[in-house]
Amino acid sequence: LFISLIIAIFTFIVIDQKILTFSESSAEVLDIEQVKVLYDEDNYVVEGIPESVDITLIGNKADLYIAKQSPTNEVVIDLWGLKPGTHKVDIKYDQLSSGIKYSINPSVATVVIYEKVSATKTLSVDLLNQDSLDQRYIIDEMTSNTDSVVIKGASYKVDKVATVKALVDVKTLPKFELGEKITVNATLRAYDEAGNVVDVEISPANVTVDLVINSPSKEVPIQVVPTGNVIYNMGISNFIINNNENTNVTIYGPSEVLSTIEYIPAYINIEGLSEDTQFKVDLEKPVGVKYMSIN
Repeated sequence: LFISLIIAIFTFIVIDQKILTFSESSAEVLDIEQVKVLYDEDNYVVEGIPESVDITLIGNKADLYIAKQSPTNEVVIDLWGLKPGTHKVDIKYDQLSSGIKYSINPSVATVVIYEKVSATKTLSVDLLNQDSLDQRYIIDEMTSNTDSVVIKGASYKVDKVATVKALVDVKTLPKFELGEKITVNATLRAYDEAGNVVDVEISPANVTVDLVINSPSKEVPIQVVPTGNVIYNMGISNFIINNNENTNVTIYGPSEVLSTIEYIPAYINIEGLSEDTQFKVDLEKPVGVKYMSIN
């Protein structure tokens, strides 16, 4: 009985202290990173919405705890009924508990409402991180499932758009077989004449792009190209390349580039030579060639 009495008294004190603690007035600051805007999204574009707001809640700790855990808390800007132009509007906090006082920072937002306009733009496909692809490979074919998209937004932004691109990240390509078509999803971006991203709505938001990756190659000889002159009354009798081994180079690149290349030059300076000499030559990669088996 004594033990039960002691436990009961201890429990009462603990609960009583918590009640007193929870009944004390306190304050909490909430950082709300999403502001809900109510407006006609089909016909208007809104700018000037704050990215986040701070809300200070004042009340007893029990109410504050419940308020913080409530999933219904929303910061709302109601623009229904407003016409295009600049407006100062109140930022409201949807707080269900009547026992809590709150203040919002900022409490007012200056927003600009524009009429939404649209335009059709030609779509092109562009590659990101192309250097991460094996140098022996090239992308022969690259086509999207649509050649045009619709952009929407404020007229001053729509007028800035010079091009819309479907971006394919080479680093995220799935496993592929050479010569076989692969299909990837591409994100869309709108750019102005200077290459800056323009924030407009693009429809559709994503497209699919078909790619075919090949590895065209061609084997060509190395040809020594001497510059200068040996000493008087002497001449070059022979050029021996790699001890007559590996005298050919396999080059990789677009087929139209490979068709124009008949040999890879090895330039050496023979000015003033009077005896057999060995040279170590760095081969110059022709323009358009992606990879050479010998350097």
